[in-house]
Amino acid sequence: MRRLAVWPIRPYPENSRKMDCCSVNGLPRMFGGSTPRNEADSYRKKGLPKRSRSILEYLKSRGVEGAAVLDIGFGVGSAHLELLKLGVDKVVGFEIVEPYIRQAEVLAAESGIRDSVKYRHADFTQAYSDVERATSCSSTVPSAAIPKCRRW
Repeated sequence: MRRLAVWPIRPYPENSRKMDCCSVNGLPRMFGGSTPRNEADSYRKKGLPKRSRSILEYLKSRGVEGAAVLDIGFGVGSAHLELLKLGVDKVVGFEIVEPYIRQAEVLAAESGIRDSVKYRHADFTQAYSDVERATSCSSTVPSAAIPKCRRW
């Protein structure tokens, strides 16, 4: 089975010291509250954001049928939900912010594909060792996470 690794493109300030790929300080506070619910509502109404659609189109052109997806920092899961609709076999997602996981579970259930996803409330850079190996790794991963991704 082919495996795909998918990472969201989120614009973080270049000089941010409160959070980066290796530190989770402030993430629950920054992305908690109403943000996950608002993003889920936006996905229901408008579909994927433009930046995610371009990634999805690229992956679709490469063929995703039967693939397994590792989605790190998946937010509400909109990208991998769309990939599942295109024929991806299964998804393993890592998310640090628990309210995102709850919204992703609701969206997966609404889409009827809850059994194809496994969500982990964990920092991938700390919990990657018990995940199946991947055959490829995306270059959009923060540089400190790439060694861990290659071990996936």
